[in-house]
Amino acid sequence: MQHRRIIGICRSAASLPVLFALVLVPLGGCQEFVHMGQVSDGVSSWSVGDAKIEQKQDDGTWKALGSTDGNGRWWILKEDIRGGGPIRISKPGYRTKMLSEADFLNNPNILMIPDESEGGGAGWSTSLRLRFDLRVD
Repeated sequence: MQHRRIIGICRSAASLPVLFALVLVPLGGCQEFVHMGQVSDGVSSWSVGDAKIEQKQDDGTWKALGSTDGNGRWWILKEDIRGGGPIRISKPGYRTKMLSEADFLNNPNILMIPDESEGGGAGWSTSLRLRFDLRVD
């Protein structure tokens, strides 16, 4: 009786690597097919939602790859990012960000600078002016 119990425990322990291979490995492998990242305001560090992400095609047109969500995050299939053309990230109120395809794929955190001429992005000014009066009596 004790012998059968030991064999049952050994069979359960032997099945753990198989369970790991079938369940956990495919979940981790999803990152190979998807490029994820986040766009943030370069002054305030707030997330930049609804920024358009596009790639220039060989014929000179821009192909939409996606946009950021309300938290500034994007999730784009890597198969959609092809051709080696530059990547453009744009949103009204911010300076357009241009990146090479390689830089885009290697940098999951992108900073956008507010454009003061359009109201400063999230309401922040990119200029900081300080005035010091130093008086020695």
